[in-house]
Amino acid sequence: MSNSSRTHSDIAIVGMACVFPKAPDAPTYWSNILDKVDAVGQPAAAWGAERYLDPEDQSGERIYTTAGGFLNELYAFDALEFGIMPSSLDGGEPDHFLALKVARDPMNPSTERQLLLAFGVITGFLVWRFAVRGK
Repeated sequence: MSNSSRTHSDIAIVGMACVFPKAPDAPTYWSNILDKVDAVGQPAAAWGAERYLDPEDQSGERIYTTAGGFLNELYAFDALEFGIMPSSLDGGEPDHFLALKVARDPMNPSTERQLLLAFGVITGFLVWRFAVRGK
């Protein structure tokens, strides 16, 4: 198909959602940027960062600091809110649950039903998985 034969359609961005360290939503994220908020902190104790910490490691198999950009409590997922039985979460990928929540957040009750009949969700995320699964 040549460029001249393509038809262009208007699109509308009806909502945006994101979650970043110290920012549960897009407005907070933008405010954090403007206010120069330092979102680097320590992980939740349950993560057990000490198990992976070795500041002297030269192999690249250990972390040299426990500081990072962690979601901590923002990573919580309420399965019942999405009609998912909590017992079915075992074995599920936490990143998928987070993506489900972020994809749902912009679709609030004020969004016109007509818009929801044909919509797409574009997601993007970066997760550095070092030591998440443990050894």
